[in-house]
Amino acid sequence: MARRKADVQIGYRAEEEVFRLFPSHPAAAAALGSDRKIVYTWHQGNAPTAIYLQRLHELGADVLYILTGQRMAC
Repeated sequence: MARRKADVQIGYRAEEEVFRLFPSHPAAAAALGSDRKIVYTWHQGNAPTAIYLQRLHELGADVLYILTGQRMAC
C-alpha cells in the first residue's frame, strides 16, 4: 500500500521536531524509551503512532505542527 503524501509530511515534521529537541537519533530514542530505528522510520517518511505523538508532546514537541504543519501560537 502506498504512503499518502500527508503521512510522509507528518513523518518528516516529526523528525524535524525530534532534532529541534535532541542532538541525535540515539538521544531522541532514549528520551522516547524506544529504539533509534523508530526515529529513522520518520526520516523515511513514516508517520509516528499516537503513542509516539503523545510521548513527543510530553517531551516538548509541537504536535500540532507535526500533524498540520502549523506552529502553535505562543
